[in-house]
Amino acid sequence: MVKNEDYCLNANTEMLKIASLPNMDYATFVNRAAREFDWYKSNGSQDNDGKFKRGTTRFTGYYSPTAVDASAGPSDAYPYPIYAAPEGLTYFENPKPELGQGCGVDEVTKLPIHWCINNKDGTFSALPTREQMAHGALDGKIRKIAYFRSLYDVSNFMLEGAGSVNLRKKDGSIESVVLNFAGTNGRHNNMIGDVLKCENKQIKGSLAAYYARHPDEAYRDTVHYNPSTVFYRPGVGYEGVDHIPVTPNASIATDPTSIPTGTITLLNVPATSVCKTVSSMAVAQDIGGRIKGPHIDVYTGAGPSAGTKANSFNNLGFVFMAVPKGTGSPVSDCVSKSAN
Repeated sequence: MVKNEDYCLNANTEMLKIASLPNMDYATFVNRAAREFDWYKSNGSQDNDGKFKRGTTRFTGYYSPTAVDASAGPSDAYPYPIYAAPEGLTYFENPKPELGQGCGVDEVTKLPIHWCINNKDGTFSALPTREQMAHGALDGKIRKIAYFRSLYDVSNFMLEGAGSVNLRKKDGSIESVVLNFAGTNGRHNNMIGDVLKCENKQIKGSLAAYYARHPDEAYRDTVHYNPSTVFYRPGVGYEGVDHIPVTPNASIATDPTSIPTGTITLLNVPATSVCKTVSSMAVAQDIGGRIKGPHIDVYTGAGPSAGTKANSFNNLGFVFMAVPKGTGSPVSDCVSKSAN
């Protein structure tokens, strides 16, 4: 068992001390980090799921879309809103509804709901589903901060968590606005690909073009069958869930119940035949609705080229987590520590 202060604050503080030493180079830094920290290997997936073998971690990529067309107000051309975070939005790392820490269990998945509304009277409430919100469940309690042309655009923006929009205003001017992740409604994120697979439906060509021609199907696949909603807050640059700027290839999104936010990690991922694996260090700075269990989402940056790189990720590998030496205490029924 390791305290939050150890894997997050203390680990980062000690790593920064090493990195800041005079004449420090990367090879020396890595050797010092290897010696002066304990490294725990994630036990990865517990099941053999296709090519993602038992004991491995899945690696995917995410990025920040830029200059997405949007409007400051609703219109026939821009009817679909995205929302600011409601007042009192709170995240519980380990919900315990019976102790008042959390707000219940999802009706479909039967999993604890981590994102809740703090009612300031000692109670917490679950948020409505995306479809309930579309029907006005939070009208008057939540602010709509931008409107998109299509539900597919909304769904794609929410998938990446943050990005920038070209916000069209009433006076005809256009303002570039960065929108950062501010939380979710805590519901399971059914991605379009999973929905189409469940419907046993194949769409040839562009999904955006198809859904533009079939708005009823767009609603069904992105709203009715997906209860998840992402909330946003304006920013200057792209940030993680703790309001700290993210860095391409060095920031990752994780399931915080598997790898907590703030953890320093070593990623070990397959590469080419010339180099069997690539190892790199990264910090867990983000979370995501599609990131569950042994799954790492690597941030690739902002813009179209970063999007191409993010979409090319779909590998298995291993992840190791750093803890300052001498911290923590053993738990008898856990697997033994693996140092690397």
